[in-house]
Amino acid sequence: MAKSGRLWLELLGSEKDFEKVVESFVEEAFSVAVDNSILLIKRDLKGLIYSSIYSCPELEELKGGILRGELGLTSRNAAKAAEDIAEAVSESIVIENKKASLKEKSGGLNIYVQPSNFVNVLGISNSIIQYRSKTKGRVTLEWLNWLLKEGDKIIVGNFGFEKITGRGRSSLGSMKKGGSWRISPQHAGTEDDNFITRALGNKASQTNMANIIQKAIEKNWK
Repeated sequence: MAKSGRLWLELLGSEKDFEKVVESFVEEAFSVAVDNSILLIKRDLKGLIYSSIYSCPELEELKGGILRGELGLTSRNAAKAAEDIAEAVSESIVIENKKASLKEKSGGLNIYVQPSNFVNVLGISNSIIQYRSKTKGRVTLEWLNWLLKEGDKIIVGNFGFEKITGRGRSSLGSMKKGGSWRISPQHAGTEDDNFITRALGNKASQTNMANIIQKAIEKNWK
């Protein structure tokens, strides 16, 4: 029959030394958990970001609304552009494991999404369209740059968009002499505030991203 007894643990060194050992253990365990979580986090964030961009109000309007007509895109080009934009943003994820420090209350993950110059998005194959005008000859339209960066300033003077089914390159309408044209304020964007920053910066997207990160690290915490 086993006898009951007491277990004694003698700590050699100061309390401060013991704290350092514990801190070092926690920091190392956290760093390992983060390292093991990066691929999972990146995979799940990519899916979330693609969905958030592809289904944002501006791209929904581009795919199936009057915005497509105003920008002069065919239905096929608009659908392909929406896919390429969402793909470009979701592929831009960069994750870094920053060394953890309990003492400095720092460390963890640095996650970067979407370069601020939008070079990856503006570089998609159909971000610019070209056509031949009876009055101006060959015309180049940087429609995506307009949508992302030009705000609601006037882009075309002396012409406004007239919605007529079956007219124009988009078959949704064409420009008519008189007035002016700009991206509507509800869809307009600037470098700091556009459909990409709004899709990724809203509360729902931020919460979903945080949940993905937390679940991945918890899964790999040992």
